[in-house]
Parts: sequence; structure tokens; C-alpha cells
Amino acid sequence: MRLILLPRSRSAISNNPTIAAAAAVIADGTSLAPVVFMHGMGDAGSNPGMQSLCNTASEAYPGLYVVCANVANSLASITTPLAEQIEEFADFVKADPRLQGGFHAVGLSQGGLVLRGYVETHNEPPVHRLVSVCSPHAGIGVCPTSSLYKMVCPLWKLAPYTARFSFADYWKDAGDQQQYLERSRWLADMNNEREAKNDDYKRRLTSLERYVLVEAVNDTTVSPHVSESHGFYSWGSWDKVLALRETEGYQGDFIGLKTLDESGKLVQLTYAGDHLQFSDEFWAKVVIPHLGP
Repeated sequence: MRLILLPRSRSAISNNPTIAAAAAVIADGTSLAPVVFMHGMGDAGSNPGMQSLCNTASEAYPGLYVVCANVANSLASITTPLAEQIEEFADFVKADPRLQGGFHAVGLSQGGLVLRGYVETHNEPPVHRLVSVCSPHAGIGVCPTSSLYKMVCPLWKLAPYTARFSFADYWKDAGDQQQYLERSRWLADMNNEREAKNDDYKRRLTSLERYVLVEAVNDTTVSPHVSESHGFYSWGSWDKVLALRETEGYQGDFIGLKTLDESGKLVQLTYAGDHLQFSDEFWAKVVIPHLGP
């Protein structure tokens, strides 16, 4: 799920009055946590679009240490299972001495799954705030029609839960719950949906000081789009969609979403657009402030 925003120039960002205003917030020298960005499927931390997006954080808060993670770049983001990508990300942040005190993390699409997986299984050094943008946290129930997926889906469908594609890790067939629970390679475990629960997943996720979910309400890549806020189809139906608080996972607090919500640490944001097609204004006014004081 590659970032498809138009590349931004540093000069254009510097002239953006919304971002310039945000920079004044830390004019008194307030210390801010470093920020790590994780790209989506088919993208790379070194790509101009990602570099430009990462720059928006340091332009908003001059002096802020920002890292555009070069983990599972390009083809590797498609052919590497998420568990391996998470290990690579863990090694990446542990190798950076400036991140050892903890950091805020921003994940785009599949990158949000990598980051949440890191929080639940490692979180050392710890993530303080996790911002997830258009990430299919409850899975994807329909293979997207984008050009990227037109290449991947025919091969993936031969073994939807076990194919060596990252996409297989978050596939979720709403028509067969039992098969999903038995065969899901990553998502069923990470969402604590099986009978045996991993209490460490919940403990680590609820250690976040803020968990921000950004959902594109016109998303044509993630179906259903409520998956970006941990909602999904009702089991046995491709028509009925359950919002976050209606799901069994929330009500049972499987990974701590209810705990985060009730403590005011869960933030849900939406925008009227397609996958990762948010406006500069939305990004600057609504998302970027979650990386600040």
C-alpha cells in the first residue's frame, strides 16, 4: 500500500502557515520525543514521497529528531511476512542511540501493522504515541483492485492465509471464522482473537500514552474501511459492518482497546477521502499535533 500523495518540497512546507504556527509551540525549548515513520506496502523509507512526509514533522517542530525507517523497503514489503518485518524494525530502532529513550511512531497503511506488532511483541525502546494512518488493524476481507494488488492477488489466493506475502498476514474471511482462527498466520494472534490470550500484548499496547487511529471513510483499498479503526464485518456477513465498540475484541478488551478508550488514550480520526489521500490541511492541523507537546 504505497503512499500516493504528491511529493512535497521543503520550501513548500516551510511556507505552509498551518505548519509554521505549529512550530511556535516549542519555541520555549520544550523537549519532544523523536518520531519514527514506517512506510506502507510497496513503498520505501528512502522514496521522495516518504521523505517529504517525514520532513513535515521536523518542519513543524524545528530540531525534532525524525527517522524515515528503511525497513522492508519496496519489494521486500510485499514478500516478507509481517513477523519478519517487525523483527527488522526492532533491530532498526535498537541500533539508533537517539531512540533508546523511546519515540513516537507513525505508520502508513501496512506500516501501522508493523508498528503495532512491534509495540505488542517488543516495545523496547518504547513507543510513547502510536499514530496509525489507514492501517487494516482488523484485517482486509476483499482483495483490492489497485494495480499493485492485481499482480499480488492471483498468487496470494492460492493460499490466502499462508502465502509468503505480507498481505496474507492480515487477510480475514468474514465467511469462515473457524478457518481464520485456525489458519491465520499473524492477525488472529496479534489481535488476541484465539481462545488462549497473550496478556503481554495487552500490557504493552495499554502502555501507550496515546493511540491515534486515522480512517479514510472513502477508502477503496482497505475493505471494510472501519478496519482502520479496528472494526470489521460481522462474522458470516459481507454486508453488516461492526464499528470498533461493537466488536467482540473491544468488548472483551482482548488487546486493551477498551482500556485505552476509557482512559482517554484512544483517539479516532476520519477524513473524507481515499486510501492515504488526505489533505495537507488535515495532516498539518489534525495529525501532526499528536507528535508535539
